[in-house]
Amino acid sequence: MKERCKPCKEFEEHFYWNHFKLEGMSFIKVMDFSFSQGMLIPEKFVKNVKRKLPEIMSLRSPNGNLWSVKLEKVPGSLMVKDGWKEFVNEHYVVENDVLVFKYDGNSCFDVLIFDQSGCEKEASYFVRRSNPLEEHEMEKEFNKTGTLDVQKNGTNAKRRNTENEPGSSKIKHDVKIVTKRRQISKEEEARALQLAEAYETLNPSFITVMQPSHVSQPYFMTVPYHFVSLHMNRRKRTVILRIPKKKKEWHVKFHCSRSWGFRGQQWQSFVFDNNIEEGDACVFELISAKSEFLKFDVHIFRAVAQVTSLSKINVAVKPEI
Repeated sequence: MKERCKPCKEFEEHFYWNHFKLEGMSFIKVMDFSFSQGMLIPEKFVKNVKRKLPEIMSLRSPNGNLWSVKLEKVPGSLMVKDGWKEFVNEHYVVENDVLVFKYDGNSCFDVLIFDQSGCEKEASYFVRRSNPLEEHEMEKEFNKTGTLDVQKNGTNAKRRNTENEPGSSKIKHDVKIVTKRRQISKEEEARALQLAEAYETLNPSFITVMQPSHVSQPYFMTVPYHFVSLHMNRRKRTVILRIPKKKKEWHVKFHCSRSWGFRGQQWQSFVFDNNIEEGDACVFELISAKSEFLKFDVHIFRAVAQVTSLSKINVAVKPEI
């Protein structure tokens, strides 16, 4: 076939990096003999990404778990170092495996792991422990407060003895949020993100596209680590979420559970009261950091313009013995 001309190549590169949506940007790495010592991010990716990559990012496992890694500057690019060795060890990555990194446009890479035959590695879906970087952050939080509420092996666990608590074996009830909205398309989700990115704020802000874990169990929404480091002092606290032109405020728990984010009953109420669903893009604008509580205005850009009210049902949950 005839080779493409140089102007064509330049146009294709320009169009890809400047007009395609950020969450679609990805790169592939074949693990060489020294892969466990660090991973070099392609220079072209670092050069062309619109938002500067933060020093600490998350790698999202195929099973949805988040692993924190640190990026180290090298000539012309960035190297994934601290936390990387633990990630590849726990996910059974070996030489010549192929990893696909899909950038979410914020501070996280979704990672898919394939073996030499091109088949996805099943074992990568059954990793449950968090990496030492996350455990170190949680341990520091425990040293500050003396208590720590963490997710461990997929369950909520507190550092206290619950064996003799009265009623611990009784059946409990949990609330499940049910949607009546139709299935959305990738194009609608991309459009919501595009609108959120075009929205200009006067104050520090970050964008999150709602994932299933944000709007259903376990009702936990990760806040980008670089934003936490710059504006939230990396400590447990209560933050106030508001919707512009609405009087109601939601006092939401913000603390560490594998990573920093919003969780708890008030976060669930915020999702329900404002009919926030998977695929909606939200801009969290920090409007006040002077008082005891940080305050955010939340601007919602919906994947489907017509809002469908959410409903709740009670689900019986029998605790493990």
